[in-house]
Amino acid sequence: MALSDKDKKDLAEALMKLSPAELDRLHDRLKETKRSLEDANSAFPETQSFLRQRGLTNVSQLDAQGLEDLRMHLEQVLAKLGS
Repeated sequence: MALSDKDKKDLAEALMKLSPAELDRLHDRLKETKRSLEDANSAFPETQSFLRQRGLTNVSQLDAQGLEDLRMHLEQVLAKLGS
């Protein structure tokens, strides 16, 4: 989801009002959230299988091509389930 120019401006203004301590807490929270999402995305059995075949354990270890390969793999799995 891309931010509109207005949303970007509003976000920048809101961030400018935060103290350094608040920015640190926000940064830590965002890192935790990203890690949780990566873990959740890595938990799907088909994703785990895909990662294991490449000697990986988490989607965060994939490069851009690996993410595209994973997307295509999951689309194929879903297509098989749908037929």
